[in-house]
Amino acid sequence: MIEKEVKFINVDFDAIQKKLLTLGAIDKGKEDIDDIIYYDTTGKWKETRAFIRVRKSAKGTILTYKDRATDNPIDSNEIETNVEDYEKIKLILSKLDLKIKRFQQKRRHKFVLDDFVFDFDEWPPSHKFLEIEGKDETAMANISKELGLDWEKRIADTALHTLEKYFNEPVSTYQYYTFKEIK
Repeated sequence: MIEKEVKFINVDFDAIQKKLLTLGAIDKGKEDIDDIIYYDTTGKWKETRAFIRVRKSAKGTILTYKDRATDNPIDSNEIETNVEDYEKIKLILSKLDLKIKRFQQKRRHKFVLDDFVFDFDEWPPSHKFLEIEGKDETAMANISKELGLDWEKRIADTALHTLEKYFNEPVSTYQYYTFKEIK
């Protein structure tokens, strides 16, 4: 499924969350997220920024395949499925031609308004950005403006590249990018 997403840095989380609630958004709550990122061992996936992710949170475990879907940098191809057993999916993936690249964590506060998802993410040690997902780029630009965000300052890139480029955090060199350990 093609997913459109953009990010904004240097935003006032509290002010935007209040605006969202005023507009009728649903507060889906906060969660701590643990991810394991897998890459192929051949390096072929690098061209399309592809990866597999196993995500564990209090809400359950999700297996995701993600890559760059089109030439439009806000488009990504994302296929997700719920997984019943976290340990078994890790075991299955260990039997494939994949390698664990990184263990990572983030804290997320999610809001939903109409066809939009707003993820207020905090990454170690304290890097914050807002990610907006939607189905239509024009509608995403309009809701961003309604929230007081400058669409021209949007970041159309992955979380990894956002952290590396805008926060000078060399995440791709880490095996552990967690709140307890960065190495």
